[in-house]
Amino acid sequence: MNASQETLDVRGKNCPLPVVDIYRQIKTMESGDLLCVLTANDDSPRNFRAFCRQSGHELVDLQTRGQDIAVYIRKAKRP
Repeated sequence: MNASQETLDVRGKNCPLPVVDIYRQIKTMESGDLLCVLTANDDSPRNFRAFCRQSGHELVDLQTRGQDIAVYIRKAKRP
């Protein structure tokens, strides 16, 4: 199985909308796929970590790109 990557742009949105958007997007993805979430909100990574901890998904990487932050989340593998 080859994992794919999708990008979700939540820049300009305030919590809880980005987390809701991640939840909706990740539901459409296959286990093991990677979601790159673009945000400009400094609080978002903390919220995304909490989402991953509660849902079983993995926060793989966090990259600062100028004023933006790219957060990479891998969808949990389900049996």
